[in-house]
This record gives sequence, C-alpha cells and structure tokens, in this order.
Amino acid sequence: MGSLKKRRSALKGRLTKITNEVGSSPGMSGDELEVHEVVLREMKSTYMELQDSMDSTAEDNDIEDHVNYRVDMLERFAQVQLKVDRMLKKLKAPEGPVQPQTTPTVQLQTTSTVSTTSNLCFTEFKEGESITNFVHRLETFMTLKGNVDDKTKVYILLHALTPQIHQKLYDICAPENPKTSSYDNLVQILKNHLDPKPSVCTLQHKFISRVQGEEEKVLDFATELRKLCADCQFNCSMCKHSVSDMLLRLQFIRGLRNKEIRTRLLQEKSDFTFQHALDIASSIELSTEESKLMEHQDEYRVHKIEQKIVPTSNDKCNNSYPSRSYHKPNNTFVPNCPSSPIQCYRCGDRRHKADVCKFRDEFCRKCGKLGHIQFVCMSKRTSEVREPETNQVRNTDQSDDDDDDDDAYDYEMKMVDEVHLSD
Repeated sequence: MGSLKKRRSALKGRLTKITNEVGSSPGMSGDELEVHEVVLREMKSTYMELQDSMDSTAEDNDIEDHVNYRVDMLERFAQVQLKVDRMLKKLKAPEGPVQPQTTPTVQLQTTSTVSTTSNLCFTEFKEGESITNFVHRLETFMTLKGNVDDKTKVYILLHALTPQIHQKLYDICAPENPKTSSYDNLVQILKNHLDPKPSVCTLQHKFISRVQGEEEKVLDFATELRKLCADCQFNCSMCKHSVSDMLLRLQFIRGLRNKEIRTRLLQEKSDFTFQHALDIASSIELSTEESKLMEHQDEYRVHKIEQKIVPTSNDKCNNSYPSRSYHKPNNTFVPNCPSSPIQCYRCGDRRHKADVCKFRDEFCRKCGKLGHIQFVCMSKRTSEVREPETNQVRNTDQSDDDDDDDDAYDYEMKMVDEVHLSD
C-alpha cells in the first residue's frame, strides 16, 4: 500500500505541473497541446489502475478517503483535459465567432462521477434508524453513482432494505408488486408506515416545551431545538415566509438553564439571529467551565500546601490548656488547627486575635523576645540543641533547668487563666 501511495502522489505532482503549464501558456502550439493530451490520457489510465488496486485492499474505514481522493483527481484530469481540448479546437477552428460547447463538459463530468464510485458500497437499513435518514443516505449514494433511472432506484431501494422491512413493504403493496411502483411512491409508503409524522400542533407543542436538560450542553440543546423545529411549519400567515429562526432564538433563550447566559442574551439587540445567540451562549458556557477548572486546580495546590503543615496524629489539637500531668508542651506550635478556630500567636488563646492580646508587651521566658509567652514560643529548647553528656552533674543541672521551665510554664498558664477570668 505504501508503494502505491507514492506512485499515486507522483502522478498527482505531474498532473499539477501539466495543469500549471497549460494555464500559464495560452499561446501553446497545436503539437504541444496534442502531446499534453496523450500524456494526460496515459496518466489517467495509470492512475485508475493504481486507485483500483488501492481500493481492493483498503479497509472499510478508509473507503471514504479513497473515494474523496478519486473524485478530486478525476476532477483535476477533467479540468485540464477540457482546457486542452478547447485550446486545440480554437487553433483548428476557422476564423469567426466560436460557439461555446457545453455538452462535452456535462458528459465528461458524468463519466467521471460514474467511474469514481464504481466500487462504492451502501450500508443497508439498520434497526433503530429513521426511514428519513435512510432515504437521505440512499439518495446520496445514488447521486454518487451517477445517472440512475427510476427503475434502477427501485431495485437499489429494495436491495438496501432489511428482510423484515422488505417483506413488510411487499405486504403493504399487495396485491401489487413493489417492483412495478415508482421510487417516490415506495419511499412515501415506507415513511407513512415506519415513520409516521404526528400533527403539526403536537410538534409545535413539543418544540415550545423543550428546555435544556440538567447535564445537557448548549450545543446539544440547540441541535435538538433545530430537529424539533424542522416540521413545525412556522410560517407567517401573511407572506408565508418562515419565521423559524426567530422562534428558535426565543425558545433557545427561554429554555436555557443558566440564568447568567439568559440575562446576557436579553441584553442584545432585538434583531440578532439564533446562530448569534448560540455563539454567545457557547462562549459563556465554555469560559465558565474553564474558570471552574482553574479554581479547582488552585484549590488542589492550596490543599497540597496545607497538607505539608498539618500536625501529625501525635500532635493532636487540644482545646483546653494543658494541665500539670501534661509533662512538656509541644514546641511545634500550629497556628491554625483544622478542627479549631485560629489561635492567638502571642498566648495560644482561640478567643481573641493577636492585636488585642494582653501578652503583646510580655517577654518570652524561653527566647527572651518581646510579644509572646513561652507556651507558644517557636524557638528550639536549649536542651534539644545540646549534645547529651554523661556527666551526672550536667544531667542534674539539665533536670533543674527543665523543672524551672515547667514552673515558668505553670506560672504563664495561671496568668492566661486570670486574664480569661478578668475578660
């Protein structure tokens, strides 16, 4: 397949080169034009062989791409061949006005279309598909096939039906044979029995009752409104012109779930179209979703940062002040415990802020700094930075220092309690 694609690309490049030469040289001689005509004929034959080989080995999901490529190439061949033919006729024709020849163009395009879709296959009618959509697909297929007469259309239609619907169509047409009927008649019979249309009033009621769903996107809501409006026959009673766009716009604004989008649309001028309203609503919806996503990402970052400073399970947050049985205060002070209000960083109380704390002029007995007490001091204890010594005297001194710290701590707690009682 790779080598075939390379050869096909090379042919396309040569075709482009010839097209440019013919287009940029209107004064080419007859011999040069005849040479181009022969070369184009050979190139087209070679291309058709290559494309047929590629189509025979292509997978089902690649068929459409091959068909589009074939159509493009054959149109290119047709255009340059037509230009060469006209230039040759102009050189060979006698002096005088030359009548334009349109028939060869039509015939050439028709032949090109037929050869393009020679290997195109049609997917038959499937359960759950509307008959209207099936007919649209079938008519597109027959258009690609080229000039198809009415009798051939009937056979193609019967062939594309499922066995159940095929039998049902024969039962409906009995005692006549569907093969003797016209294509349009068979299509109408299928629509009447397989996809009956409700009354116009029912369709209009469904349209004006349609509102946006809870999880429905704006574009999906607009598509459903268009679908419901298709057969509502919203026409002016005076001029018979369609007023569907105006009613689509009104129902779209009315049925929107987001009040902010509705308010924004109501601020527009009265002559804007349904498509304009859809563009604005889609833009607002998209920007709102992106904004929520950005907020979620910011919250996630903040949460990750907070996790790094949250105390461990051993550093539990206690709302009461530690008693004497609590041997040592936790030197790691957490200003904001998740299960309690913000503490005063001067004394640890949760009932006032730091700027009104009565200990803001006190000196810490631990670090000696102004503005807080020992209970909430963030500096490390001297006993933690000293290296352990085996000397009994030093251990005794350290124990005495710890007792002094405990006494100071109890004194400060008593002062805090007295301040609270005075408050």
